[in-house]
Amino acid sequence: LTMAILLARAGRQASAQAILRSSFPGLADRPELPPQALAVEYPAQELGRIRPLAAREGLSPALVLAVIRQESGFDERALSPAGAEGLMQLMPDTAERLAGPSRKDPSARDLMNPQVNLELGIRYLGALTKRLPTAPAVASYNAGEEIVTEWLKAFGAEDEPEFVAMIPYRETRIYTAHVLWNLHRYAEALGR
Repeated sequence: LTMAILLARAGRQASAQAILRSSFPGLADRPELPPQALAVEYPAQELGRIRPLAAREGLSPALVLAVIRQESGFDERALSPAGAEGLMQLMPDTAERLAGPSRKDPSARDLMNPQVNLELGIRYLGALTKRLPTAPAVASYNAGEEIVTEWLKAFGAEDEPEFVAMIPYRETRIYTAHVLWNLHRYAEALGR
């Protein structure tokens, strides 16, 4: 546990989590985690930047952290095979739309900048949560709002577990369940 904590403090989150998970298999799935393990498994190193941006969008910082943990594992240089970039794994076309006239055509370098990525990703997540409940908003972040709106019309699911179970895309169903679990853990870690 000590090695994992030291690696996490040094900013080597992936290595810290790998050591924690190999040393204590199944630890992350336990209902209660020791505080030190919780801090390694559910890092909050970007919290100082996230709080004001989340507040501006009416979001819980725990939700933003939950999405980042699932999207990039806090790797600000993350690049997906589909082309999503940075902490919140934004697609360049989504980022361009979100940037609006004030920041036309954000470059790849901009999306790898944690501050730019957080500003745009939190703006996008905030827009989704203003139109949709939490679980459908999270699913929309992954699969797109248009398809999730179709699912809501087709399923009529009223509660989160029912909605998540009805998501037809396996990847999005798993993603949404993980983000909601991360949200629970972050709410616990942040004392809310």
